[in-house]
Amino acid sequence: MSGIILWGPKTIAWFDVWSIDHFVTGVNLYFFVLMLHARFRPGEDPAGNRFSIWGWVLALCFAWEALEHYLEVGLAGAWLMSWLQGVEFSVNRLITDPLMIGLGAWTAQRYGKLNRPAKIFSTAWIVVHLCFFPDSMYLQRFLPIIRL
Repeated sequence: MSGIILWGPKTIAWFDVWSIDHFVTGVNLYFFVLMLHARFRPGEDPAGNRFSIWGWVLALCFAWEALEHYLEVGLAGAWLMSWLQGVEFSVNRLITDPLMIGLGAWTAQRYGKLNRPAKIFSTAWIVVHLCFFPDSMYLQRFLPIIRL
């Protein structure tokens, strides 16, 4: 069976279970960049400098994706490489993950009260995946694969 795999394992699909975390990470990154903006440019209205804020959000997103690639190929050791369960599909890494982060940041910009819930969700997500699941794709095994 061929075709585009829209949802499934990260090595073959456009979206995977971690796409949920990428959306929430976008929310967190937006507030993080706003905090840095207030720290290093006090008194300047961040609304007047949206291009810079979005530039930082996307720069941090792509920096993480680059680091993640090297972790997946074993830069930090065999245990982490095994936990990550393979190299992510390039469309997932270069298009849909940044899209989800951008969508999360856009949502945070429109609905500012998401800061605390996003932090709580991200912390719980990472703790559960690192401490209780044997690998990063464990949850994905229980979800269906969706093809176009």
